[in-house]
Amino acid sequence: MTLAHQRPLTIGLSPYHLAGPSPAAVVSLLIADRVVTIVPTPPGEPDRARARRKAESVPRFVELVDRWRWSVPLWLDGVLRGDLEGEDPARGVHDVVRDIAERDDLAPLRPFLHRGRDADDRLWLDAIASDLLRGGPDPGLAVPVTAALDAFCARTGALAARCEPNSIAERAEVKLARRRARVAFPAFLGCTAERLLEARDLLEPQLRALRVAITTGAAEPSCRAAADALADVFETHADHMTRVVDDLDPRTRTAWVSVELSELPADAALRSSVHAAMAPEAGRARRAPTAVLTPPAGTLDAAFIRVVGR
Repeated sequence: MTLAHQRPLTIGLSPYHLAGPSPAAVVSLLIADRVVTIVPTPPGEPDRARARRKAESVPRFVELVDRWRWSVPLWLDGVLRGDLEGEDPARGVHDVVRDIAERDDLAPLRPFLHRGRDADDRLWLDAIASDLLRGGPDPGLAVPVTAALDAFCARTGALAARCEPNSIAERAEVKLARRRARVAFPAFLGCTAERLLEARDLLEPQLRALRVAITTGAAEPSCRAAADALADVFETHADHMTRVVDDLDPRTRTAWVSVELSELPADAALRSSVHAAMAPEAGRARRAPTAVLTPPAGTLDAAFIRVVGR
């Protein structure tokens, strides 16, 4: 099969990674054909134009859009998007909230929900935009967002991006992962969207080979060979790609990153969050009722992205 017939590499990226942006966001936007994120919308609003008008009436949402302004060229180029072929992952967020409210096995997460806020469009948008602006973590918001994006990735075959595990839930999730391949290569930690697009063009042959290796099964030897080739060309063009064009632009920084391609339960975000809620360190959540989680329905492909050397 020729490279032209390979399916695109799609990465599902949490909107929590975009405000910074985080290394997981920058690496995803470099290596993927397309990156899908969740753009907050009013609960149950099927009309996207109407949803956007409602959202724009909430000051915190407008502030969030301004924080994401750095990424506009990536949206315009189609690299970053809020849906995939008409399927919007944001529509699943409130389904997860409802599951947490109703399912016995998710009962430990209920103390984190805010019932009145979740039912009111403006309160919900204000809360989620505020949480995204400060990088979280309000588990009553972050868990439904992550779980909904994971469900979208599991349905569409997208790769779910994960960052360096820091929280109890993130460390519990790592233990659920079954590693398929691990690669390392240099990438950007911080740069403009224009520089990212330039690098994608400059490194296109090597990025394409890496995408093919990932989407055709993520076998360790093929992924490693593609990553090594990418590293060689990246280093060759490093001076050009990190040049200063405008002293007012953010400084372009690079580092070696590790991308661990793994398989997770499709509901890994919920399972690990229940574990965290029941842990002694979880404060008020330790008083939540115990629960036995139902068996996972399917699996999810994930990429754990970590900085390993500057």
